[in-house]
Amino acid sequence: MKIIAESAFNHNGSVEYLKKLAMAAKDAKSDYFTMQLMDFNSFCVEDYSKHEIYLNNTPSFKEWDSVFDLCEEIGLPVVPCVLDITSLNYCLKRGLRFSKNTRNSWNIVINE
Repeated sequence: MKIIAESAFNHNGSVEYLKKLAMAAKDAKSDYFTMQLMDFNSFCVEDYSKHEIYLNNTPSFKEWDSVFDLCEEIGLPVVPCVLDITSLNYCLKRGLRFSKNTRNSWNIVINE
């Protein structure tokens, strides 16, 4: 049995809090850590009802790098939940080959 710690979007844009969640997951002996990843410009249009929320709470890819780097340092594999193609490409460039799927419409096969 494997334990997956789910952070989802509970960080509310705070990268430092997200890092604390990752550390807590490691301390709790989780095997994996998931977090929702999105590129704001790819995910939201201005008339989307949650536009302002996502605008103010979505980390940049540079900030995501710091979270991924921390997880690598502490030996906690990340299984990202990508919400758009730009984020998927970012994860692929980082060498990640697994993603948590939350959309029934995603039918993506990753070939090496």
